[in-house]
Amino acid sequence: MRSLCYLGTAAILGFAAHAFGADELMTSAQALFKPIPASPPALPGNPGTPAKVELGKMLYFDPRLSASHAISCNSCHNVGLAGADAEQTSIGHKWQRGDRNAPTVLTRPCSRTHRRRSRYSTTLRNIALTAPYFHTGRSWDLRQAVAVMGTSQLGAQLSAEETDNIVAFLGALAGEQPEISYPILPPSVAATPRPQP
Repeated sequence: MRSLCYLGTAAILGFAAHAFGADELMTSAQALFKPIPASPPALPGNPGTPAKVELGKMLYFDPRLSASHAISCNSCHNVGLAGADAEQTSIGHKWQRGDRNAPTVLTRPCSRTHRRRSRYSTTLRNIALTAPYFHTGRSWDLRQAVAVMGTSQLGAQLSAEETDNIVAFLGALAGEQPEISYPILPPSVAATPRPQP
């Protein structure tokens, strides 16, 4: 779900720029937004190790975890596409389409499960890179999404200049994309479950 859930806050901060000085605006923004942590917090009783990180990476990219052996986590949350899949809704087993847009995994710092917490941990980081927008994936244009959110969250018809300013702000939130190397997965063996049609 790539809704622009914090757009209302961003828009309010944009409107606030006219009413407050730059220092007051920065203080207000810093109270609302926190930097993404450089590393995840330690899990009690389950310390992270390089071996666990490598195992997680292998599992993330291994399509054999799906019934068809054709879909991995990266299929819907493609790290080469800013952690999303650039699809209105993701394609699943037997070419079925779900009813939700796949959220980017790159804006979910330290979430334990994106299904349970994604709507609470969505950020605007890299939002300009992850079209389409909204849980239905129906908006491919960030300007259009900003205008819709202005109406639905603020109850205001944003001017072209306000929309442009918010889109420029959202574009400035694009961060450095991680460089990911695909792991070499172990071969299937006799005990590996076979793909299902």
